[in-house]
Amino acid sequence: MFRFCTTGKNVHGTGRLQSVERAEVNSFPKWNEETLLLFGFLGQPEARSMKKLLATTGLALAVAVPAAAQDTATAKAEFVNMAGEKNGTATLTETAQGVLIALEVPGLPAGEWIAFHVHETGKCDHQTGHDSAGGHFNPTNAEHGYLTAKGPHAGDMPNQRVGADGVLRAQAFNSMVKLDGGETAIRGKALMIHGGQDDYKSQPAGDAGKRQACAVIE
Repeated sequence: MFRFCTTGKNVHGTGRLQSVERAEVNSFPKWNEETLLLFGFLGQPEARSMKKLLATTGLALAVAVPAAAQDTATAKAEFVNMAGEKNGTATLTETAQGVLIALEVPGLPAGEWIAFHVHETGKCDHQTGHDSAGGHFNPTNAEHGYLTAKGPHAGDMPNQRVGADGVLRAQAFNSMVKLDGGETAIRGKALMIHGGQDDYKSQPAGDAGKRQACAVIE
């Protein structure tokens, strides 16, 4: 609780306080025109100017906060299986350190570890066994695999475990890419799920087996 003294009387319109009476407030006073006059900080014209300044500043802050919240870049990807049917989705979110990929894809080998990569071409044609997506996304021409001396490259990601129901529910983080801008941008590229697991060393793709599902990053 704050205690202060006030009077209600001004000295001939100067905005200054003369004699006192006790008053109590239960919360910090609002910085409006009356408060500024009360404390004797400003005369009446100056108080009005300060009130306008505070109102304008508050509006600017209110506009800036939603704008900052919109800065996070996101992308979507819809998987297509070997039969050309839609079978899952992924959501990609860019962060300061890379891209977070959350995906849910059914119809995969139940209980198995499977390879998950970024491929260089954003084209998923099941009639070609998804070979239309090209090789791994590798803008720096590094070796494939976490266990190689000159790897990994930007398209490499850890193996993922499929659930007992045949549905892959996973979150993978790739610190070597971003969504937009520059040679490591992956919007317009493809996500690929293979039928086997990546051994993290065989070139050029980790001996990961056939391509089971493909999704263009949009």
